[in-house]
Amino acid sequence: MKYRLPPHEAADVFQATCAELLVRLPQLRDPEALPKWLMQVAHHECYRWKRQQQRMVSRDAEPDFPEPQTPAIAESILQQTQEEQMLRDAMNTLSPQCRRLVELLFFETPARPYAQVAKELGLAVGSIGFTRQKCIDPPAPPAR
Repeated sequence: MKYRLPPHEAADVFQATCAELLVRLPQLRDPEALPKWLMQVAHHECYRWKRQQQRMVSRDAEPDFPEPQTPAIAESILQQTQEEQMLRDAMNTLSPQCRRLVELLFFETPARPYAQVAKELGLAVGSIGFTRQKCIDPPAPPAR
């Protein structure tokens, strides 16, 4: 507090001082020297914090400072994550039989032949396409 640090920064300095104490405790020989040693470590931590603050550039002080760009890979990952969530949400709306059919047809590598899918689900091979379409198509709005 003597260095007029904001409370959250003062807490960080205190934590760093305590961490240093835990690391160096086995090396301390004179217990009476501990208070002075703690003050010294806290002083060094405050000085380090002040020095760090002087190196920071405020965006408010420089209005022409360019906005940081989001890397293209981050945009790609975000889009992929959103698409995967949409797929999970859509799969959760399906009946258990439809969900299993879609999983067997589209989520396995290599893809299973229709004969295996039909056998596992207890369907005729010729009905797989019709059943798949019925599962994927949105329900028709109610007639008025």
